[in-house]
Amino acid sequence: MKKNSGPLSFISSVSHFTLIELLVVISIIAILAGMLLPVLNSVRAKARDIKCVSNLKQLGLSFDFYVSDYYGCFPLHTSTNYIESWTYKAGFFLPYTNNKRASANPIYQCPSIDRSFETSDYHMIGYGYNYYIGWNRDRCKRRLVKQPAATLLLIDHIYVGGSDYPWWAEAYGNSGNINKGYDSVKIYRHKGFWNIAYCDGHVASRLRYLPAGRTNAAEPLFWQPYPF
Repeated sequence: MKKNSGPLSFISSVSHFTLIELLVVISIIAILAGMLLPVLNSVRAKARDIKCVSNLKQLGLSFDFYVSDYYGCFPLHTSTNYIESWTYKAGFFLPYTNNKRASANPIYQCPSIDRSFETSDYHMIGYGYNYYIGWNRDRCKRRLVKQPAATLLLIDHIYVGGSDYPWWAEAYGNSGNINKGYDSVKIYRHKGFWNIAYCDGHVASRLRYLPAGRTNAAEPLFWQPYPF
């Protein structure tokens, strides 16, 4: 009699994985996943860093256009009625940022910002504007900035509550902190680096240390662009 060579005989001839072989395969997959995960996290962090730099470049250009239109004057960081503030929802600066208020505008929001203490629109503003440029209507003129490539314009920042406002950065506190009023928070959020936009338009990363005090002898023009 002819031996049956149909589908069932083929299935019966197929060998199956043993439990040990299956465990070996699963172990190899787990090892590979463990090796790839840090690489993927690093790629994501790098993508966030690139986006942050792009945000600062766009904001820097917005400042440049504003200054050109407003007779060489930088916007105020805030004002009595807020309309001249660079973050106000109906202010003079708004047309330079696609007519979107800061809390709803992606270019104000660093993708690496810590959302854990986010309780208001203020926390959506991820960058601080140099207080010593925008603090005084008579002082915030581009021609007074002695070395634009050395003076901070915008920097990684975050609002942490209290009596002050989220949209400026001040030169108080110790290394690795930016204080606004009595609040401070360590925000070198790009693997120990700050992203900084300078007054000449370039953006650079800086490792952790920032000059403390606006009259810091080592870098006298980092915060303070002109004599007070």
